[in-house]
Amino acid sequence: MPNLAMKTKADYCDLLDELQKISQPLKIILQVFLRNATTWRAKS
Repeated sequence: MPNLAMKTKADYCDLLDELQKISQPLKIILQVFLRNATTWRAKS
């Protein structure tokens, strides 16, 4: 039974790592988008 718990914890950590990898580019895209949005607003 402890083996199952360890495996689940490892899977969970892997999942978190994957989410971190995915969310990093999304954060960058969001920052660029927000920066552009404020620039457009200033121009108009």
